[in-house]
Amino acid sequence: MRHEDRPKTVVEAVQAAPFPVYGLTDYPLTLSVSRHGLGISHLSHLMSVTLTFSSPRHSVRSQTIEITSVDAASQRSDREHMIFDLEEPSEDQFFNGRTGIPGRYHFSEEEQKQAGNPGTWEGMLSLTNTVFSGKLIHWKHPLQVSAFLLKSEETILIGNACDLSDEELMQFLGSLQIINHQDNLLKQYQYEFDNYPSR
Repeated sequence: MRHEDRPKTVVEAVQAAPFPVYGLTDYPLTLSVSRHGLGISHLSHLMSVTLTFSSPRHSVRSQTIEITSVDAASQRSDREHMIFDLEEPSEDQFFNGRTGIPGRYHFSEEEQKQAGNPGTWEGMLSLTNTVFSGKLIHWKHPLQVSAFLLKSEETILIGNACDLSDEELMQFLGSLQIINHQDNLLKQYQYEFDNYPSR
């Protein structure tokens, strides 16, 4: 996939994915699609699609949930370029100062110390008749932040959330649906992205 051929819009990105992409279909009006992104392999294959739903409050720690749908087949066949250690996901991977939760939400070293050990959930989750196995890690202090990893045969879901309780995040995750061919929903996503207040 040449750079000029890469999908530019939310609609194009999701429709170009050769794997199931998941998104929120029922979320409060306080959230809007604020960002979207692609993961392209060294062979120029589309490997992942990221959607970020945020509160339009002007704060890096406003209510946010980010969901990356990853092509599970590409991760099995190209372990050298895996975007995540899928065999043994550890808390350190999620709470890494440079790339994890603190780096994303600008937590100071003192706040990282205050956070302490997270609560964890591990189990099975059924989304649109597909069973995922997964892990969710949640810190309650100094601000509610979470990270999750859900795996199925076709799609791996990786993400994080800020200013959502673990119960709220589980409700959101439980409502995820495949959105590849939901044209009206994708147009809504694009409208929200184009009109997001900070843009």
